[in-house]
Amino acid sequence: NYECPVDYVYFIIEGEIVRQKDIVGEELPLSTLDTGDWIGPSEIHACDKWITDYVVESKCVLLCMPAEEFRALIVDPAVETKLKETLDKEVRELIQQVLTAMPLFEDVETWALEESAKLFELQYYEPNETLVTENGVSEEIFIMIAGAGDITKMQ
Repeated sequence: NYECPVDYVYFIIEGEIVRQKDIVGEELPLSTLDTGDWIGPSEIHACDKWITDYVVESKCVLLCMPAEEFRALIVDPAVETKLKETLDKEVRELIQQVLTAMPLFEDVETWALEESAKLFELQYYEPNETLVTENGVSEEIFIMIAGAGDITKMQ
């Protein structure tokens, strides 16, 4: 559920987990995670919500750490700086994977997708927030990767 907060960070000790995303009504695999990878820090960094699904592909052994404990662990400025760089890269890779899976970008070359992914940032919106007002000016493009929204005509 994309509205669920990240309560735990998972470190993969053994096994494979597939990160997938529902795009245009179909669950599409984005990447495979295995021994040494982690699940959760990039979501905590991006918006503190789960933004993709993770499906166990083979028998797995995971270490679980409460998200609050993880946040406390990274308070050290040196650790925080290195982790931020790593997570920024992971978020860019996730955005690139989502773009790659969208029909709009299917013919775009890999180098162009990598560059395009740098231009996007993940943002989280609460229910009933207005992104753009009718006849308003917007300098942004929105690609919804989780949740749902309505397009309404203002009276």
